[in-house]
Amino acid sequence: MRCSDDSCNLPFIGIVVGFFRIYNQYFDFKVLHEENHLVISRGLLARKSVQLKFSRIQAVQLRQTLLRRMVKLMSANVLLSASRDEDDKKTVLIPVVSSQKATTTLQKVLGVDDFDIKQWQPSAIKTAAWYQVRFSLLRLATMIVVLSGIVMIWLPKYWDWHNILLGILIALVVVGFLILKNIMTIKDQKIGYCESAIYLQRSNGLTKEGYFITRDKIQGLNTHGLYTLAAKKATHLDIIVRDDNGGHTIRLRYVPEQTITVLNKWLFL
Repeated sequence: MRCSDDSCNLPFIGIVVGFFRIYNQYFDFKVLHEENHLVISRGLLARKSVQLKFSRIQAVQLRQTLLRRMVKLMSANVLLSASRDEDDKKTVLIPVVSSQKATTTLQKVLGVDDFDIKQWQPSAIKTAAWYQVRFSLLRLATMIVVLSGIVMIWLPKYWDWHNILLGILIALVVVGFLILKNIMTIKDQKIGYCESAIYLQRSNGLTKEGYFITRDKIQGLNTHGLYTLAAKKATHLDIIVRDDNGGHTIRLRYVPEQTITVLNKWLFL
């Protein structure tokens, strides 16, 4: 079946429009470092300039999608406090930068040395990846059993070998995705700190996120988890920072209790 000329051109037009939107948004992107603030300017058709006080910066977020991992690139954003501008809540600081040069580029842009992380703590217990995968698969198995029961009781006409085979194939794809996602969640997880700042890294889906946060910007640490975690001498950890008029939670999994103790001592120095 051949497509018409208009329908064949739609994907190409979409790509061109998407490219132009990004080009227009980040054209001639500049960051100027002033005495107590940054001036960020960008745009082709409509030039936009933002003056950003350093005191408003709550955290620097490094973000790397799965595609950018393959080419070793990432972007840097800043989480800000109390913004009236909807587009100003999470400001792009660096649209794209090489993974190897991200830290040195941030030091130059912000004019600080808080990104020199030298002290690293164990971010997860040794068997954390297995526990993470097991929990995710058990949850998936429960959903499959419940859905299968619903189909058998209320929709019996769909319970035939064709649909069962299709369901098995879909389940296998989902299982493979969950195993990959949860292994990456643990392997990407990192905790490091220096005298005045902490670095936290996690995976959000298949996107890797890293956060540089100075000690005075941390609003609190929360630990939680089922009682079974106590026997493993681990807990789940939430680090809370301010984001606009609310909060932003950075969630880490299966963190050793010893690491929590070190972080508490560091936070309240």
